[in-house]
Amino acid sequence: MDNFAKKHLAKITQTFDATRNNLERSITYLDGELSQPVQARAASSIANQIRDYARQLPSEKLHKFVADAIDSGDHDTVTAILGAPPYLSGLTADFQKTYLRLYHERSNPATAKRLKAMRAAKELIETVLAGCSSKWSAPSAGSRPRRTWSARHRKPPRRPLGAFDTSLIIKDRWHERNCTA
Repeated sequence: MDNFAKKHLAKITQTFDATRNNLERSITYLDGELSQPVQARAASSIANQIRDYARQLPSEKLHKFVADAIDSGDHDTVTAILGAPPYLSGLTADFQKTYLRLYHERSNPATAKRLKAMRAAKELIETVLAGCSSKWSAPSAGSRPRRTWSARHRKPPRRPLGAFDTSLIIKDRWHERNCTA
């Protein structure tokens, strides 16, 4: 590659890298936000009764009970079970973390969607950065420089929904006027 291309490739790569780092920090922050422990009203007797009830359930029914409480938005039940140490309700620490994450994603769907979009953007940037060096090849010794990037790698332009190609209609009318005997 010539100096001009190297200079611009370095600048573009630096911009992508800075964007990737910003996304990484934001993803870490949102992950932490969605994994925060909930505050249970531990002093209430209802919370103690909910934990006692959950602890006496068999494992399968306990998981169904917690999942149903999260799905129905039963804040009191979820915070009673997930806000206390896991052994008080019969859960393992791993299941408590999983259910806590699920609860936060259900109660904050906008944050969960933003996190998903940021992860997809980071993945896209990483594939672009990885492809910067593989899509362009350096010329071999004694050969003339050539690009290996070709038109077959390009995606066709996107059209808005409902748009149609008028060039086909124009070509068809021209063909009717000029090619019919």
